[in-house]
Amino acid sequence: MFLLTPIIAIFGSLVLVNANSQHGWVQIPRDLLYHGGSDSLLYVKIIVGVVIFLVVNVIFQLITFILTSAFGPSRYGPLDVPPVSYKGPKKSR
Repeated sequence: MFLLTPIIAIFGSLVLVNANSQHGWVQIPRDLLYHGGSDSLLYVKIIVGVVIFLVVNVIFQLITFILTSAFGPSRYGPLDVPPVSYKGPKKSR
């Protein structure tokens, strides 16, 4: 997961930015264009990559949570003392 998530984010951002330039789904503001080098969409690719990274991370965490809750060990083992329901001292007025 340590290597898979950033690789998915990088390739996903490249695919989405190239598809956006072909189909024109979203107009990119001029403030996000990089004027110093050959790739003018560098900032856009970085932002989209970070967003994809976070989304993929959340999806993997949800899958891990579901699998752990379904197939993981029980909360209490056979040697644990059963939980006690304690309501506190009685208060009288």
